[in-house]
Amino acid sequence: MDAPILLATNALLSTAAAVIMFVVFLTRKTYPGFGHWVVGILCLALGAAMLIPGALPSTGMIRVTRNALLVGGLLLVLHGVLIFRNARVIYWLECLIFLSFLGVFSYFSVDPNSIDERIVIYSSYAGMLSFAIVYATLHRRPPHFGSNDVMLAVWLSVYGVLCFLRIGQELLSPENTTAFETLKGVGSFYAMAQILTVQLMTLTLISINSNGSTERAKPDCAKAKRNSVLSARRPMTQSFSLMRRVRQYSGTRLRSRCLVIVARKSSGRIFRGCCTFAKTVWLGR
Repeated sequence: MDAPILLATNALLSTAAAVIMFVVFLTRKTYPGFGHWVVGILCLALGAAMLIPGALPSTGMIRVTRNALLVGGLLLVLHGVLIFRNARVIYWLECLIFLSFLGVFSYFSVDPNSIDERIVIYSSYAGMLSFAIVYATLHRRPPHFGSNDVMLAVWLSVYGVLCFLRIGQELLSPENTTAFETLKGVGSFYAMAQILTVQLMTLTLISINSNGSTERAKPDCAKAKRNSVLSARRPMTQSFSLMRRVRQYSGTRLRSRCLVIVARKSSGRIFRGCCTFAKTVWLGR
């Protein structure tokens, strides 16, 4: 297959994946991190579109922008996975990774003939980010989550290994370049791996979001069940509390009534005794 046809197919399939992610984001319930996945897949699609030979002028700025979109897309997917798994996000480290890539890649983009160095730099960052996504996906994986995240981790592990194999091939045999633009040697194989990576990432990330809705619905159902049980018990508890208050109030009123009666009888007897005593004293005079 010719290079323009294969790379144009890569761009179209990546764009379709980005559109699917965006539609899911607008029409379905999504969880934190999914928006970063949408932007990441969009960056991968734009980077793939810029790979088409003859579509854009071959300048240093275009080369830097194209590869920055590809690396930035993987970095955004990693960021979304960390948020989705409720893991700690180290923002300064992410910025340092992206800025270091821009600095090193821009330095080797000045010379158009430094294609081997650029391939090594891009493959190093893409491989490391792929393995980082694998670790973030499996590190905080809930039990009984499903197999979609495992599929994502397996394929990204394969893709990371391919990236480092590409580095080895570039260093051992520089005459057999693996650049997507030329598709010499096994360059077409790496281009197809790039296409498959974007498609599998789209499908698995959508499925992971669906599994996330199922897993997060279980605690909500359990909480709702506990609330219903507590609501059923609450009237009985309230009735017992009311009866207790009635008994306490009744007992208080009864004790008060008895004290009043005793006080009245006692005061009457004391008054009559005082009168009798006064009369006796008066008559004794």
